Amino acid sequence: MGHDVSRPYMNIHPLAFVTMTTEKQLYTILDKIEAQSDLKQSISAVDYEDEVGEQNSRPFSSSEISFGFERSTSTKSPSKSLRLVASQEDKDKIFTMTQEEFSEIIRDENIGLNSTDIELFLNIFQLIDLAGVGKINVQKVCVIISMLVTNDIEHCLECSLACIDRPYPSDVIEKKELLGMFTVMNDGLYYFGDKFHLAEHIENLVNSTYTTAGLLDGPIGYKQYISYMAAHPIVELLVSIQFQGNVRSKILSKEEIEKHVYLERIKNT
Repeated sequence: MGHDVSRPYMNIHPLAFVTMTTEKQLYTILDKIEAQSDLKQSISAVDYEDEVGEQNSRPFSSSEISFGFERSTSTKSPSKSLRLVASQEDKDKIFTMTQEEFSEIIRDENIGLNSTDIELFLNIFQLIDLAGVGKINVQKVCVIISMLVTNDIEHCLECSLACIDRPYPSDVIEKKELLGMFTVMNDGLYYFGDKFHLAEHIENLVNSTYTTAGLLDGPIGYKQYISYMAAHPIVELLVSIQFQGNVRSKILSKEEIEKHVYLERIKNT
């Protein structure tokens, strides 16, 4: 079930907008898109080096809002495993579609979205497609919707990562993909009437996660870092009352969306 107006958003704020969309419906939408694509079969298995061992990172201090990197001392022994890991190029080929194609998918009565939520999905599609290309990777839409269908920060990250980690769940994400996911979520806050972070803060969040993992780049097993990311000062500030305020104007009107998209497209031409 989607958020209830009395239920806290990110454990802090009451929502002024209710969606009946469920987490299961998000996954069903992506499953249906995958089923219609023959590109899924072309993805090949790759060696992934798992990090096994205990990790000890310095805890956050209460004053650590400077968004610096975390130091990490870890004892890890790598082990190889063969996994099907789709590249971003593979994912773009499978999940990129026009608004008309996406509309047909989400209107499937077997998915069961109501008319209000269908409009929400399509409005978010339009906001993401500010350049007016006419096609986007719709995983981004599902990542933004994940902020409405989850109960807390960790659950939100788990859902968002599950939307990204496709078509074959690998529990692995590349740095560029993680940055892209957080950027989409940050951009999505605009649509929900929230304040959002500067791009450099999002980069610091991702860099800090990789520093804690003892890496500069490449793939990481993201599940072991979900709690770390959820408790990061950048994320905690983002959902704090001090940053967001007690009262927020939720959800732009259709006219405001069209005006915003129009002005952005003019600016980009």
